[in-house]
Amino acid sequence: MNSPLPSLSVSTDGAARTSPFPTFSHSHVVEALATARRLLADDGAAQRVLSQALVGAHVAVDEGDAQQLRQRVILAAVAEHRAGPAHEPEITRLLPRFQADGHHVRPRTLPGAPPRAPEPKAVRNAIERLPREHRLVLLLHDVEGLGLAAAARCLGVDVPLARARLHQARLALCELLGAGS
Repeated sequence: MNSPLPSLSVSTDGAARTSPFPTFSHSHVVEALATARRLLADDGAAQRVLSQALVGAHVAVDEGDAQQLRQRVILAAVAEHRAGPAHEPEITRLLPRFQADGHHVRPRTLPGAPPRAPEPKAVRNAIERLPREHRLVLLLHDVEGLGLAAAARCLGVDVPLARARLHQARLALCELLGAGS
């Protein structure tokens, strides 16, 4: 069967050969794999997602269209994420607690103490503790840079729900990182 996107690639022995797959630069593939790794904690899952995106790309992607490849990786990663374990923590258990007078149960910082940036590994661990749907909207919007509407479309929810989940995820993340202690 002939592909609508034949491309010329070079094999390891230097001979030119025709391939049914579009040709992406090494940097596009590395960038797409990095995106998958940010969305999925498991390296094997990230590689599976990238493979699925590359295989799907031969049908719908123009040669070297890195943005389409990235979008396919994000959608495949969201699907992989949702296929994970069903037991998730409740977001309300992760949010800050307030007293009846409106003050935090635990003060956020000591008076006069300079804010301290958390370690990247601590941030990644805290993000992994968030419920799946909250974690996904946070990763898509704050890490991958998608707009709220695009993140909502990827997740199959409306924008107000995505906005609420993003706000709750950020609050919970602050609590998990110790901003509330």
